[in-house]
Amino acid sequence: MAAMTVHAGDYLKGPGQYSWGTITLRTEAHRFLGESIPVSQLAAVEMASEENVKKLGGTLGWGIAGGALLGPVGLLAGLLVGARKKEVTFVAQFKDGRKLLATTDGRTFTELQAAAFDAQIAAQKRAERQAAIENAPEADPDNPWAGIG
Repeated sequence: MAAMTVHAGDYLKGPGQYSWGTITLRTEAHRFLGESIPVSQLAAVEMASEENVKKLGGTLGWGIAGGALLGPVGLLAGLLVGARKKEVTFVAQFKDGRKLLATTDGRTFTELQAAAFDAQIAAQKRAERQAAIENAPEADPDNPWAGIG
């Protein structure tokens, strides 16, 4: 189980966790136990920078929240060196449109990025298969060999 800290977004600020392919975050509807979200629901995971926080934040005012959180110099754009481990502040967007600004350890960040990438590849393959099916020649009931070869 890996810990993460939510700073802003569509989830309640405070602790969250990642374990066994599931992210658990507190929401208004799930204040105590949190909502469990499979990593397959991740659309994108990027290191936090001023640009991507503003881009993903849109009308949520994340630029203001991030500036207040991380000081006037700007948002944390890379790794924070902790006592014994490196932490990464990142922006995540889920397929349902919800967004998150959070901090976790480097290994967990890499796992979350890989999960989002795998989900994108799977979606691309599904789209390619669907396009192949839609573009396949019509079957000729009188000639079972039509379209072969």
